[in-house]
Amino acid sequence: LLLYGPEPLLVEEALTRLTVAVLREPGALDWNREVLHADTATPEAIVAAGLSLPLFGGQRLVLVRGLGEAAARVVERLRAALEGARARSGGWPVEGTLVVFVAGGADRRAPALRLLPEAEQVEIRAPVGRALVAWLQERARAAELTLPPRAAQTLIELVGEDLSRLAGELEKAAVYAGEDKQLSEEIVRALAGETRVRQFWELTQA
Repeated sequence: LLLYGPEPLLVEEALTRLTVAVLREPGALDWNREVLHADTATPEAIVAAGLSLPLFGGQRLVLVRGLGEAAARVVERLRAALEGARARSGGWPVEGTLVVFVAGGADRRAPALRLLPEAEQVEIRAPVGRALVAWLQERARAAELTLPPRAAQTLIELVGEDLSRLAGELEKAAVYAGEDKQLSEEIVRALAGETRVRQFWELTQA
């Protein structure tokens, strides 16, 4: 499976949910998860990881990170190795093992998308427009906070559409929420606006 998308935050959160779904048994995270990196692991090492059986039953999860930044030649060598492994008797990976290639920050033009067939790719799309407001409100609800639509829109106007920064500003604003857990437009404007002014000042000084 290839997980990719232009917003690394969303890719990482999707990967966290996937990990929880695959490694359900207690302790499975310690003995049935292996993390490799595309810039240091050889294609042979990645193929070998996919051929390892889960310990103590259950399922095994192999994560190959860094595909979003991988050069085309690295992706091509890995693709050739995977094609050779999948053509063998028994296929690749072995039953019970899931190999996930992670390409956070990659768009549809990235070399990483040549690695696997389109049917084995999952694109994590970033919300835009009204969907971005809804995303912020849902994130606030998950933290047991109330974020009115106007306050969410104000936060976007002040911070921009970078999801990592929006999430960070939302967490910061939560510290100043009252007992009612309401993030008013005034709270958002005071905190996020102060951050934006400081950034412009630092840029001018530079």
